[in-house]
Amino acid sequence: MKTRKRNSGNTPWEIIFLSLLSKEDMYGSQMYNELKALSNGELSITTGAMYIILYKMADNGYIEYYEKNAGRRRTVVYYRLTKEGSEKLRELLKAFREQVIAVEKLMSICGAVPEN
Repeated sequence: MKTRKRNSGNTPWEIIFLSLLSKEDMYGSQMYNELKALSNGELSITTGAMYIILYKMADNGYIEYYEKNAGRRRTVVYYRLTKEGSEKLRELLKAFREQVIAVEKLMSICGAVPEN
């Protein structure tokens, strides 16, 4: 039997990336490394998928990006949260919390016990 990856398509990536950017402006690989470090390696995403999400969030006005010099010949693209992004993060977190409460209630009613 094939097992599914621990963090398949149910991970709320927008919440995660908006949360990271609420802390500070970050460049792509910094966000990728921060995600791995803060989740103790439990959450992972390919860099390609991460950038697709970042571009989508930029298109929606939730984040914006700017270039910053990093040495003589290299520039780094930084992402930052916009006011609209902060509002979206609050919305997403509220909806996520409501979903968690509903799932916990269902598990309690059904007598389900999460695995350790």
